Amino acid sequence: MFGFMGYMLMVDGRIFPNDYIALDTWNTSPDKRTDEDSYTNGNGELVRNILPHKRTTITFNTVDGLHLSEKTDMQSFFNRDKTTMTYWNDEKNQYETGTFYVVDPQYPIKQIVDDSENSDIIYGPITVEIIEY
Repeated sequence: MFGFMGYMLMVDGRIFPNDYIALDTWNTSPDKRTDEDSYTNGNGELVRNILPHKRTTITFNTVDGLHLSEKTDMQSFFNRDKTTMTYWNDEKNQYETGTFYVVDPQYPIKQIVDDSENSDIIYGPITVEIIEY
């Protein structure tokens, strides 16, 4: 139905695991309009000059409790400066492809497992914000 294939993001042919996404935090603002030199005229009416390029923003939190290896895998999907990805566009109800950057994330540490053979870091939810160029 609608061409949905069960994933929210795909980067370079790799499907980003839905298991990493706290789905109730998934938010998109697809196809946001960008204005140039819009103004209010003498009658108080807004005069918009909407540019043809539209921009999507995607925000989500990771699930609580990612281990260091899972966080590292999650990071491997994104080049923070420029990443081309395919995403589910809820405005058009289809997949779209765009070029994005990742806003500087923070990595909240929930727990450190200090074991000489199996040391690990467990993370709280990490907010991921991706903005289209």
